[in-house]
Amino acid sequence: MQWHSFACLLCLFSVYAHSSKAPKATHKLSFLSQEPEDAPVNGTNMLATQTVSMYHDMNCAGNSTSFTSSGNSFLSEFLPYAKNLWSAKLCGKGTFFYFATPEMHMLSTLGHLSRCGPEVTKDTDDCTCGNLKPEMRTRVRSFSLQYC
Repeated sequence: MQWHSFACLLCLFSVYAHSSKAPKATHKLSFLSQEPEDAPVNGTNMLATQTVSMYHDMNCAGNSTSFTSSGNSFLSEFLPYAKNLWSAKLCGKGTFFYFATPEMHMLSTLGHLSRCGPEVTKDTDDCTCGNLKPEMRTRVRSFSLQYC
């Protein structure tokens, strides 16, 4: 009996939804594709982004893998560079830190590469390459990307 009642209710709803008395959506969501004139965030005050590309060769030569966030050996893309990072290319505005521990403890910081200051653009096409010291290349276990 309950199933029959549910089926009847469903039929009535279907008839109402297709009738001329059912409310129709009349506006379009065009506001989603336009940036308001007084947007609080624009190209000059947006947060800077950064990308780091890691290399097995000096001077950022050869194949690389790029990252947009921090990571350690649990990140499969970083695993080839753990204990074997020779150079890194930092693009955008920020700082790339590399650490001797997977937990990124401050006291385990091995070094960093920075692109900070008023003269540095936020454009991720602007990059700086840095080589790791020979004694550091096999010690890297994690890395982080930070805002300036």
